[in-house]
Amino acid sequence: MYSSHSLIGHLGHEPELRFTKNQNPVTTLRIATNHYRKNKTTGENETMTTWHRCVVYGEQAEFVCDKAKKGDALFVEGLPVDRSWDDKLKGKITIREMNVNTVKFPAGFSQDSDSNATAVMSEDQIDAQIYKQQQKHEEWLKQYDGEAS
Repeated sequence: MYSSHSLIGHLGHEPELRFTKNQNPVTTLRIATNHYRKNKTTGENETMTTWHRCVVYGEQAEFVCDKAKKGDALFVEGLPVDRSWDDKLKGKITIREMNVNTVKFPAGFSQDSDSNATAVMSEDQIDAQIYKQQQKHEEWLKQYDGEAS
């Protein structure tokens, strides 16, 4: 079984390209996603922002680092993983990040190779993707609420 997660958000920092000991490219992305809720006290809508650390490998890493800039809209899909290490001062540290398989950009970017590093998406396609994900989430919540009762 394969667990895949997708995010649509904006790049909060410039992409960071580095290389492994074997000279394989790795790019780290920090993507902000927003969700909205109504404040129970004031009744006003509030924006809640969540930050996601996403890691891209290989050809995709170099391409994304070259083309993506802070503020760009991105769609990423991949596998969430937990990474842990021991810090002398803080003890055990665990972070969650996404190992990215697919990156899609809004209209204006493309790549000639067969890799899935990027695909052209219009703003309407991005909005449709967000809507589809929200609908799936709402259906899941309804199903979960029914099972919990």
